[in-house]
Amino acid sequence: MKFLITRPDHDDTVFYLHEFSKELIEIAKEKGLKVLDCDRKKANRKTVQQMIQEQKPELVMFNGHGNLTTICGQKNEALIKQSENEEILNEKIIYARSCSTASSLGHSSVKNGAKAYIGYTEDFVFLIDNSRTASPLKDEFAKPFLTASNQIIKSLLNGRTALEAHQRSQNVFGEQIEALQKSDAPPEAQHMLPWLFWDKTSQTIIGDKNAQI
Repeated sequence: MKFLITRPDHDDTVFYLHEFSKELIEIAKEKGLKVLDCDRKKANRKTVQQMIQEQKPELVMFNGHGNLTTICGQKNEALIKQSENEEILNEKIIYARSCSTASSLGHSSVKNGAKAYIGYTEDFVFLIDNSRTASPLKDEFAKPFLTASNQIIKSLLNGRTALEAHQRSQNVFGEQIEALQKSDAPPEAQHMLPWLFWDKTSQTIIGDKNAQI
């Protein structure tokens, strides 16, 4: 069993995703999966496409910027682009922590053979504490967003179906929202809550909801 993950790090946003993905790599290794870590400069189109085609990972996670039709890697190079190469995702479960790709690219990927595609119909947004940009894992502003989104891969690695993974993530978003609505919540909660609702609402699953690795 193989797990491919892209981890660009060229700006603050993707650096946070890069760092919060470390625990997913460790869990995958503990579960006995071979991890194909497309880290930093390796998150380029040539390398990613070659590794997907040759290594045939069952589970793929993309971290990076994106839009309706494109998932990007290091320095925003297009890794997967609709009508160009989404067919390489054939027979895979995909999680794209990338803005808006579930609106179009996700559907096209499933039509071209991907088993299931979990992603976001709108921008994936999280807040950053500017005093913590050098140590993202200590950033309490970003943690609720990335903890909830990490649940997707955690659940899939634990043998859950794509639907169960999506639902577990939704539940954790709900737990984070509930915690920030309490009277003892920090002042910044008022800024975090709308975006947690936003990410929770825009997260969706396309394809075979019973797919699992």
